[in-house]
Amino acid sequence: MKKIIAILLLSIHLIATTELYQLLKLPILVEHLIEHKMQDNNITIFEFFSMHYALEDVRDADYERDMQLPFKTHNHINQVDCNVSLPQYSLSVITLPAIIQQHKTPVYRSLFIHSVYLSTIWQPPKTC
Repeated sequence: MKKIIAILLLSIHLIATTELYQLLKLPILVEHLIEHKMQDNNITIFEFFSMHYALEDVRDADYERDMQLPFKTHNHINQVDCNVSLPQYSLSVITLPAIIQQHKTPVYRSLFIHSVYLSTIWQPPKTC
């Protein structure tokens, strides 16, 4: 039951908001084809569609009937224009003063490093 209701609501929505409502005019298309068949029995469906859709609209005796066919006229009432404008914000850039930090490097009093410190690196591991 939910599936049937979903299909029904989707169909109503699509027919109301798109050009699918033109499909409801298919019986008029069939009737008009039968009218042409009664006038000229040799006309084919291809010739009928070519005459009414491929060629330019000729204002003949059945012009009003031709304009009732599906997809001959379009209804643009359902067209919705949605213009969205975003508020304009002005961004001001604040520049912070540059803080200069002086890094003091330690000054060794002597450039000479005693060998006792260097020799401890290269000792073999000691047993625990």
